[in-house]
Amino acid sequence: MDSVAEPSFANGQLRVRYVALIDAIRDLARELDEPQQDGDVLAIEQGLELAHRMVGAAQIDNLARIDVGRLHRIDGHRSVKAHAGHVLKLAPEEAGRRARAARGLRELPEVAAALRALRAAKARDIAARSLPR
Repeated sequence: MDSVAEPSFANGQLRVRYVALIDAIRDLARELDEPQQDGDVLAIEQGLELAHRMVGAAQIDNLARIDVGRLHRIDGHRSVKAHAGHVLKLAPEEAGRRARAARGLRELPEVAAALRALRAAKARDIAARSLPR
């Protein structure tokens, strides 16, 4: 699988958040190299799946913003699918799935709003559970 290029941010705060996210993922990966209790291994599996779904929702939401703003045309792509396939190095089938989902969010803004609200609520819930008691 080809590697996706490192993103370049104009907004410094987005860059800071991106770096923090990548650092947190790397820290977790290092911790997973250490022996864990069985219950923690199962909890990690659930947590990683939740994180995967949240990231997937954010990816579709961002692709919908690209679609609405016609931003895929900036780099010469005729469609969001072509943009996703080329820039994100996705197989055509996966690029098509994401483009269809993004179009759905564009056409159903109430679903997009609910998706964003759910993602924010899940993030708050995870943060609250991870704070020391």
